[in-house]
This record gives sequence, structure tokens and C-alpha cells, in this order.
Amino acid sequence: MTNSTTDELAGPELPVERGCPFAPPATYEHLREQAPINKVRLARGGGAWWVSGHEEGRAILADPRFSSDKRRNGFPMVNVDAATMQQLRSMPQLMIGMDGAEHSAVRRSVMGEFTVKRLAALRPRIQQIVDSFIDDLLAADQHPVDLVQALSLPVPSLVICELLGVPYAGSRLQRIWMPSGGLATTSPSASARTSASARTWPGWNCRSSSTGCSAASPRCGLPYRSRNCHSRPTPSSTAPTNSQSPGEEDGMRIKADTGACVGSGQCVLTEPGVFDQDEEGIVVLLTEHLGEGVAAQVRSAVALCPSRALSILHT
Repeated sequence: MTNSTTDELAGPELPVERGCPFAPPATYEHLREQAPINKVRLARGGGAWWVSGHEEGRAILADPRFSSDKRRNGFPMVNVDAATMQQLRSMPQLMIGMDGAEHSAVRRSVMGEFTVKRLAALRPRIQQIVDSFIDDLLAADQHPVDLVQALSLPVPSLVICELLGVPYAGSRLQRIWMPSGGLATTSPSASARTSASARTWPGWNCRSSSTGCSAASPRCGLPYRSRNCHSRPTPSSTAPTNSQSPGEEDGMRIKADTGACVGSGQCVLTEPGVFDQDEEGIVVLLTEHLGEGVAAQVRSAVALCPSRALSILHT
């Protein structure tokens, strides 16, 4: 990792006011070009380190000396007053603010729901939901429309409800996304369709089934919804912690630290012929021998791993 940093507090004050609503402020690009690590000023006083380099960011995410807990004294909050900070410290901690073993335990309890294969299986249903809302936008009598209230808020809310196996209509998430006037932006036709689909969504059937469901069953469009569901994806192999696979290209071997894996799936997306995920989302090495043309993709997978769980050894 480079040691190129700037430590003067003469830099920009965060947050930087946005100009174009569709692009980040140009100040951020300038900082990235200046150095991968910059010291900046905060709007409510004090300074912080602003990291924009990819390799530097990976190093920080894997370093236990850094914390994500906003309740800690000295945490660089961008724009939070003392009263809000006190309220924040009294609230239960969310997973994104946990550190170390606590974060790993909570994250691993849900990683299996977000593997690459599972998300790929969700894609057709999510596309159906998006198409439904867009059809209503195009058919609306009043234009222009608020894309946030009419699309970008209700779509993820509905997907979350379906992941949890609860109907969207009348749910707390639907009420949260209602405008201040109390009128839901979702049209009656869309509400009816989404409510009906939630009742017949595969998640309900698999959760209520005592025998599981077949991957070929028309009612089950997802890999799994319960521990006994037979359509749950099964990796072709398993890998113990710090497993290694010998390679044929220049004596390359891949080392996977499954204890450090956070289940991001970047390796699977980069080279699915070498990497997979088990039912809990942990990386699995699929092959012991790396054929020609795979080395470059494997190196990319190693570089993209946010937790540095992958490494290359040469023998």
C-alpha cells in the first residue's frame, strides 16, 4: 500500500455540497488524484482521514485497529450534533456499526441469504417488480412524477418484504415510504398485484413446507427458503479454513482464509470456475488445478476481495 498522504487541514470541509444531482462532487475526484489518503476538515469541527484508494480501503477494512462503531468517542461524524450523538449512543447497535467477532457473528447469520447464486435467482422476480412499477408510471395521468417516492423507495421495500415472507400491503415498510400527505404513491393496481404476489411468493411455500421443495417445482423460483429445502444450492466441494489448491501455472496455489471471508461473492463473480460459496456464503475452492487462462482472473478475484481472505502462493 502506498504511503502517499496529505496531512494538511487546508483541504475541503466535509460534507461537500453537491452540484450535479447525478454525479459526486468534483472535489472528491480532485482528492483522489491528489493522494489516496487525505486529511479533511469536518463541518462541526475537527479533522478526519478521507480514504479513496482501493488498496488502501481494503487494508483499512481488514485492520482491526479501525472501528465502525459510531458510538465511540472521537468517531468522525460528518454532520451530527451533540444531542443526536447522545441519542445514537442509546440506540441498539446495527450490524454495520459492529466490529470484530460481534460483526462476524451477525453477518454470518444472514450471509447465506445473499450468495451470488441466490441473488441471481432473485433477479427475475425483482425485474418483474420493477417492470410493474414502471408500467404504472408510464400509465399515470399526472407528470412529472417523483421517481424516489414512486419507484426507488417502494421497490426495495417490496423486495425486503418478500425476502422476509410478509405481505407488502399494509406493512410498516409501506407506511414508512408514504409521502407526508398520507397518500401512498403506489397505485391501486400495483398494490393489488404486489399483495397477491406476496401471498403466493415461493418464500411462503418453502417456509411452511415440512418436506422442502423441489428445484423443479413451479412454486419455488428461489434456491431455498428453509434449511430443509431441497433446492438449496450445494457447492461442488468444501474448503477448510486456510485451504489451498495447487495450480499448474507457475506453481500457483490459491489460499482461502474462510475465517476472514465476509461473503461478498466478488471472487465468484470474477471466476466462477474456481470459486463458489457454501450455504452460509463462505468461499469454496472448486478446483485443485488451475488451467490456462485462469490465472489472470484469479489474480483479479484476489485483488477484489474486500476482506483479503484470498491470497496467491507460488511454489
